[in-house]
Amino acid sequence: MMQDIALLKNVPTGVKDLFFALGIIYILYKVISLLHRAIDPFFHFEKNMAKRYGKGSWTVVTGGSDGIGKEYCYQLAKRDFNIVIIARNEEKTKAVAEDVMKKYPNIKARVVVADFANSAKEGFFENIYEQLKSLDISMIVVNAALPVLGALHTMPYNVARDMIIVNCMPQVMLARYFIPQMLKRKEKSAFISISSFAASFVRPYEGLYSATKVFMDFFSRAIAEEYPQLDILCVKPGLVSTRLLNWAKPDLRTCTTADFVNTSLRYLGRKTHTHGHWKHRLTAWTFEIMPEWLRMNRLIARSKNLKEIGEK
Repeated sequence: MMQDIALLKNVPTGVKDLFFALGIIYILYKVISLLHRAIDPFFHFEKNMAKRYGKGSWTVVTGGSDGIGKEYCYQLAKRDFNIVIIARNEEKTKAVAEDVMKKYPNIKARVVVADFANSAKEGFFENIYEQLKSLDISMIVVNAALPVLGALHTMPYNVARDMIIVNCMPQVMLARYFIPQMLKRKEKSAFISISSFAASFVRPYEGLYSATKVFMDFFSRAIAEEYPQLDILCVKPGLVSTRLLNWAKPDLRTCTTADFVNTSLRYLGRKTHTHGHWKHRLTAWTFEIMPEWLRMNRLIARSKNLKEIGEK
């Protein structure tokens, strides 16, 4: 220790000043980064979506019978878009469609019953395409997902397989079919992928789930570069009060579905990827600045906590 102090005394004053200045610059950079993440969402204003994408055109929402997907149905209907809801539970999906039309009488809502666990089967997507081919589809919201937490060896084979299929196949195949149609439209078109905060960091006990969400994130960003004519957005939400969280009350990290969806739509046509809400951006920033060992411990604890909540 004494030798180290002696060596420091021998460092020229100019070098010390340089490192001191670099330290101040680094601290200022981190502070500015935090402030930017905190206030940036408040300076993004939603575009006139009906004008941009075509009032009365159709939006397709997968997994629209519950949670975030359901809220997208209501919020997009409110913005004068007709809605196609694709989900596996026919009764629940029809109830959402009927309620959307009741709240917004000028809007039409259709139901397509499909279980995305069957996405790899021959003819699955062709059946969906056939039901939608006559519609002027301006927007796709890929939200359907299968979240299963826990150590990999405890996960049944069919669950692991279905998670990969449900979380990855719809995004790819729906984009492959609808993007050529979207490019022909007079108005703009949009493709929104609901990824997850889990795509931002390595997540033990969520390894497979987070990997599928990374796939969604990277695939979305790639096609955003391939098709700059379209508004392609990947949203990576953190904690949102849904059935998955046992309807947890909003707090500094958790927001309601309505608050989250409304805020996320501000980024459409402005960015290619976002956490969607200032609370989730702030949470991501705090994890980024943590030492790796602390971040890993926190993420492991978080994953176990989410698993316990989901099992209640």
